[in-house]
Amino acid sequence: MVGSLNMTITLQKASNTHHLLTCERGDGTAVSSELETKSFLVHDFAHLAYEEVMNVQEGFWGSVASGEDFETLRTHEFDPGSALWQAEMVVGPLQSVMQGKNSAEGLLVGLASLFEAHGEVMPGLTAELVATMQERFRAFMGEWNGLAFGEQMMIKW
Repeated sequence: MVGSLNMTITLQKASNTHHLLTCERGDGTAVSSELETKSFLVHDFAHLAYEEVMNVQEGFWGSVASGEDFETLRTHEFDPGSALWQAEMVVGPLQSVMQGKNSAEGLLVGLASLFEAHGEVMPGLTAELVATMQERFRAFMGEWNGLAFGEQMMIKW
């Protein structure tokens, strides 16, 4: 669990192409969406790994835990420099490292340029932290890949 936020994230394998994501917040409210797995799973697991390792309480998952719905977060313009904006800026390129298409060092160089171009300071990422994120991502993917259709995995946030 990250910080003081409390949420249970449940991912259920619905088919070869889709999964059901449900987030039950500590206050008893919940949001749910059926998602196309190829497009969303790696991105969502990268968010989980980044936000957990960096203790980001106001990123994507923290925003959901605080009451935001998925649609608002998908269509919202994020304030530059905010934790949610930073998470989105990091997680897109981080996915390439998670998929073996880039190195941690390459990621850090690219992110430094990206943040500089926006006039923002990059979060305190290091190659070691990226390696820890990769470990968390692999654990999430390993658990997911072990599920049969209809089964689910639960993550405490």
